[in-house]
Amino acid sequence: MSLYGARFVKQLQEEEGERLSFKENGYLFLAAPQGEATLGENHAVQRREGVSWIDLLSPAELAQHFPWLRTDDLALASLGRENEGWMDPWLFLQALKR
Repeated sequence: MSLYGARFVKQLQEEEGERLSFKENGYLFLAAPQGEATLGENHAVQRREGVSWIDLLSPAELAQHFPWLRTDDLALASLGRENEGWMDPWLFLQALKR
C-alpha cells in the first residue's frame, strides 16, 4: 500500500506541481531500547518486501545525520531516504477534487 501511495502522490505532484506541496524529505522513526527489537523486525519485513531505501541507524550514525538530536537514550532509528515525507492534507484534497 505504501508503494502504491508513494507512486500515486508523486504522479499527482507532477500534475499539480507546487499546488500539492508534497515534501519528499524522508521520515524518521526513533526507538528507545524497549522498542529496538520491534523496529528491527519491521525493517526486516520491509527488506523482504523489496524496500531498499529505508536505513537503520545506530545512535552514533543518527548523531552524524542530526547533530542537534539527543541520542543518548536511543537504541535505533529508521530513516526513509525516499518515498516518504509530508504534505498539506487540504491541498491534497483539493488536488484530488481537480
